[in-house]
Amino acid sequence: MSPSVLLLTLAADPTGWTPVEKSDGIELFQRELPGERLVELKAITRSKLPVEALCTSAAGGDTLDKREPDIIMRRVVSNAGGVKVTYEQVGTPVISDRDYAVATRRIALPNGGCSTRFEAANQYAPKLPDGFVRIEKLRGSWAFEPQPNGEVLCTYTIFTDPGGPMPAVFIEGPRKKAARTWVKLVLDRAAASAADGGR
Repeated sequence: MSPSVLLLTLAADPTGWTPVEKSDGIELFQRELPGERLVELKAITRSKLPVEALCTSAAGGDTLDKREPDIIMRRVVSNAGGVKVTYEQVGTPVISDRDYAVATRRIALPNGGCSTRFEAANQYAPKLPDGFVRIEKLRGSWAFEPQPNGEVLCTYTIFTDPGGPMPAVFIEGPRKKAARTWVKLVLDRAAASAADGGR
């Protein structure tokens, strides 16, 4: 094995994550998943905002935030037992609009941080509206972990496939852009909440 190949092998992430780009303080990674045509994405950044504000911002509210990328409608289906289920519709400019139901659970981490995990829960979705395609593959998480230097490590992981016949090459770019947009939005909402005293 040549030295260059050895170095690449040693530097490879054993979990399969490879760097994609870094901009605006956000590092974006991707990894292939067995049997899937699209990659899973992970965005990492750091913040000095309070963990509580970040986790609450990531969990989102019961109503639609117009800045959320592509989402045109949200309705709370249930909110019991620590799990919130919402029904959402996504507007797309070229292909048919999408919809899905998603279940979200917040989890306290032992290091004083928190995590929010979500996944498709279409058993709670209404009848598919005319002209829509239902997203069946949707899962991800947010994690906010306090660091010794006073910062919070923020990690957003997302895998989704909108379905339909559109080739993956046309989907990956918008997915990466949306991941960065979500991270910026969560940080902005957390900053506004912290400035307002958490209200």
